[in-house]
Amino acid sequence: CSSDLLDVNAALRETSYKVGGAVTTFKVGATYDAPDGALEGIRLRGTYSRDIRAPSLGDLFAGGRVGQGVQFDPFRNLSVPNVLSPQIGNPKLTPEIAHQTGAGVVYSPAWFPGFDVSFDAFKIDIKNVISIVSAQNEINACYAGNTAYCGFIIRDASGALVQIISAPANTAFEKESGFDVEASYRKSMADFVDSWSGNITLRALATKIAKQDTTDALGNVVRLAGQNTGGVPTWTYSVSATYSTDDFSVAWVGRGISAEIGRAHV
Repeated sequence: CSSDLLDVNAALRETSYKVGGAVTTFKVGATYDAPDGALEGIRLRGTYSRDIRAPSLGDLFAGGRVGQGVQFDPFRNLSVPNVLSPQIGNPKLTPEIAHQTGAGVVYSPAWFPGFDVSFDAFKIDIKNVISIVSAQNEINACYAGNTAYCGFIIRDASGALVQIISAPANTAFEKESGFDVEASYRKSMADFVDSWSGNITLRALATKIAKQDTTDALGNVVRLAGQNTGGVPTWTYSVSATYSTDDFSVAWVGRGISAEIGRAHV
């Protein structure tokens, strides 16, 4: 639904997977344009959604390969040689589920035609993340009380450890939050000199990742924000200048990232 000032939209989808079951996804969004007056030129916007990622065929049905080696059995407090560790798919996987929230404001001042600036904050929370851990970590997770992995541990009639199946499971989590800031300015060259043609556009964009945390099956939290290798930079930014006409365009673009910070584990 919409009016001159407020626009609201929503979408709903129901999906059924033969293996993963039925899932519901949706998205709700709204924009509000401030009326003429002191707040003229301001637009508020926001979205909230529930999204999923279904497990791949490899996640579900991979035939796998078999390894063999020494594994420590915390239940008996001893090392066991020649333990088989096949890696296979897991047909019991369910879709990953993400909840995403975004809110922002855009300012297009009437007193400065062609200029726009915006600020958008976002937060993403992903549950049931599909992950695979090593055979040793699987038995450690079972010992720590994570029963999702206990079914992958095989013992003989005497209780001795003989096999640990490595398979993906919905046991990880991820959270991310941050914001984007963008400014742009577009001007006709004829506004400077009547005989000049074309337009010039200046644009700057910066993204701050305040948090990107992952939690594995053992409850270990790794903070990836600020990790330029194996994670994401705290800041990424770009600036550009473009001159365009009906026949051609020329652009200059610069990009950069912030320096890496120390890796953090919890």
